[in-house]
Amino acid sequence: DKEDEKVEAEKKVEEGKKVEATKAEESKEEKEKREEDEERERRRAAVRQAKSVEAEGHKDRGNKAFKEGKFKSAIMHYSAAIDVDDANACYHTNLAAAHIALKDFPNALKMAEKANKLDERYAKGWYRKAQALEGLGKLAEAVEAYDEGLKLMPESKQMADGRAGAVRGMRANEHAGEDALAAIKEKLREKEQLQAAQVKEAARSFKESKRAAGAAGAAGAGASKEGAPKTVPEFKRGLKNLRKDSAALYAFLTLVAPSALPKLLSSGVEEEELVQLVRVLDEHGVSADAEHAFRFMESLAKVPRASIVCAMLDRKDAKMLEALMLKLHPAKTGVESYDVKAWADVRKAMGV
Repeated sequence: DKEDEKVEAEKKVEEGKKVEATKAEESKEEKEKREEDEERERRRAAVRQAKSVEAEGHKDRGNKAFKEGKFKSAIMHYSAAIDVDDANACYHTNLAAAHIALKDFPNALKMAEKANKLDERYAKGWYRKAQALEGLGKLAEAVEAYDEGLKLMPESKQMADGRAGAVRGMRANEHAGEDALAAIKEKLREKEQLQAAQVKEAARSFKESKRAAGAAGAAGAGASKEGAPKTVPEFKRGLKNLRKDSAALYAFLTLVAPSALPKLLSSGVEEEELVQLVRVLDEHGVSADAEHAFRFMESLAKVPRASIVCAMLDRKDAKMLEALMLKLHPAKTGVESYDVKAWADVRKAMGV
């Protein structure tokens, strides 16, 4: 029994030695691995340090060029810094500043947005973005960017002043837009008044002439000796001969009683003819005599194939027809001889 105990004890001692040897071996491997990792990290740190020194050198040269007003040279140096270290938001904002100095706002905006992606809490990134947007005329977006920057640096007078300037610009634009719109409306009003006067004068002169070659060439173009066209050929000849003179064509149409139109177009109306009639009524009829223009459209809707032709109009001509009908709405013309129902019936018959 004692011998067995001795053997067993020796086995345990041997196993213990093996365990210790294994641990020692593992500790040696771990140590070597740790030392390798540390060495690798030291090398990486050295590379990073070298890159940082190189990038900072480019940045410093860029700053010097910027202060001297050599903005293109500054762009070159800042770009070199980014080539070495593109994860530094400061280099991107510096490059944005140089682009802003050269009024290259699109590229300035790109650099500022890249800085924001790298570090959204870097206030100068928002400042440069706001400046770029302001340069692009996007003042509302610029104000938003200034606000983001002020959240990070509420004490920044530079950003506060920039925001105030953008707000002033927005207000100035609003006033300028209102003034421009008023000027445009006044010019359009004057043009419409002049056009209406010219049309009325042409119509007056035309009605006074009953000769075959009447005023503005309209009677000779298609009217009978009594003045107004009486037959399909006379009416269509007038449309054809006066297609390039809208004022004379309108004067020609004033000789036609609207109720006579279905007879004068009993053979049907062609697309070109319908578009011609709609255009001249839109340009002259509404302003000269809205009631006559409406009655003309009312009768035109009764002409054979008119609804089919309207349905086949291209987008541009269909919009012109729709615009004419809207102008002829009784609420806009102030004419009391027809009501909204009559207007709606014509609109429906024309497929508008």
